[in-house]
Formats: sequence, C-alpha cells, structure tokens
Amino acid sequence: MKKFLLMLLCGVLMLSVFACDKPKKSEPPKADPPDWEELTDEYNDWASECVNYRRSYEKDPENPVNQNMLKKWPRDIADWKVRVDEMLEELKDFPEAKSAYIAELKEISKKLTGIEATPATAEEIATFLAEYNTWVDEYLAFEEENKDNKVSEAYKRARNDYVFELAYWGNMAASFNLRIEDAETLNSFNEEITAFEEKTKTLIN
Repeated sequence: MKKFLLMLLCGVLMLSVFACDKPKKSEPPKADPPDWEELTDEYNDWASECVNYRRSYEKDPENPVNQNMLKKWPRDIADWKVRVDEMLEELKDFPEAKSAYIAELKEISKKLTGIEATPATAEEIATFLAEYNTWVDEYLAFEEENKDNKVSEAYKRARNDYVFELAYWGNMAASFNLRIEDAETLNSFNEEITAFEEKTKTLIN
C-alpha cells in the first residue's frame, strides 16, 4: 500500500512539472496604428502651399496662376476634411496615436487660420455660424442679382472674391471641428456647416 501511494505521489509530481514546463499560450500581437504621420506631413505641406498662394492672390488677384489655384482651394479643403475625418475614425482604437494626431492637426489649423486651437466657447461658435450664414446670404443675393449677367468681367472678378472667401470659411469650420469638445454641439455645428456648403456648392464647380 505504501509503495502504491509513493508511486501515485511521484506521478502527481511529474504531471505538475510537465504542466509548469508547458509553454503558455501567447497573446496575439497588438496591431500597429495607421500611419497618420504620413497624412499630416502631406496636409502640412498643402497648408503651407495654401497660405503662400493666398498671400499671392491678395497681392495680384488677376494673375492667371493665382486664379487657377483659387479654383482648387474650396475643393481641396473639402477633400482634406474627408481624409482627416477618415483617419480619426481609423484611430479610434488607438488613443495615444489619436491624441498625437489631433495635436498635429491643431498646429496645421493654426497655420491655416492664425488661431490657436483652444476649446471653443458657445459664444464663439454662435458668432461664427451667424457670420458664416450672413456671408452665405450675401453670396446667394449676389448670384440672384447677376443671374442674367454672368459673362461680364465684373461678375467674374466678384465671384473670384467669393471663392477666395469660401476657402477662409472652410478652413475656419475645420478649425472649429478641432475646438468643439462636446459631441452633441459638434454634430449640431456640422449640420449647419453642411447646409451652408450645400448652398454654396456652385462655387466649387
């Protein structure tokens, strides 16, 4: 009986040793975040180009090169908004990378607007939307007044000025997207911006 118990004990000990030596199941490696730095590098380069051409247009709006660039600005801004938002969505499961990405976006926004990307107050948001809305109404009134006179040089020059100003509003709206911290307020803000963009979409075409 004692011999049997001793053999049983030895068997248990051996099983314990084998169990300890058995390699632990390794966890799957964590995925790397998307390469947001490549996107922000490209965005920053575009922002520098945008600022330079904006200054150039202000000095010489009749220059054909400046006029050609002018036609690109609103569409470029709209395209960048899509790309920036898509990357934000891709980074939702990578909080550290997302935070670093947003910090870079704020620096680029500052370059484009000259405004620090600090949290926006309710008063700032309301003032911006009211001023943007007033500008949209002015543009629509301009188009209505000139609906039968769209071939004159005066109309073309004035319309170019509106395109130039549209780029400003687009960059400012993108800045507020980084500055509005409350999700509900941000959704409401973007609904209004979308409505403004719908009314002025002819400027992009």
